[in-house]
Amino acid sequence: MDQLLYSRNQPEENRYEKYLENAMEQRNILDVAYAANRFNISTASNGVVDGTGDIGRIKAPALVLWGKEDLITSEQMTHEIINDMREHGIEVKYSTLPAGHSALIDNLEGVLREVELFLSSENER
Repeated sequence: MDQLLYSRNQPEENRYEKYLENAMEQRNILDVAYAANRFNISTASNGVVDGTGDIGRIKAPALVLWGKEDLITSEQMTHEIINDMREHGIEVKYSTLPAGHSALIDNLEGVLREVELFLSSENER
């Protein structure tokens, strides 16, 4: 967990222990991976399932945040999602953060700042 999820910062000690306990008890990790691979709202196959095309139903702008130190989701993967959204007419604001995969732990202030900026810019329209 330190190498992939908490590569930059760790949660508070009492929370970290709870997270570790829960992770060790998780028995549905294969189900989670299966669901993640089958979730495909694009219009193309992801190599596992055909896309549902539901991406075309999204009408609201989207905020995409990516941690520069994320060892699980690459920047290339993030840009593939952004490009797919933009191809379907979805307005996307993209920001990178000094964070790993757990941006809420690594850089909560940065996440809050980006969300507030995004929401305030939408309210100005």
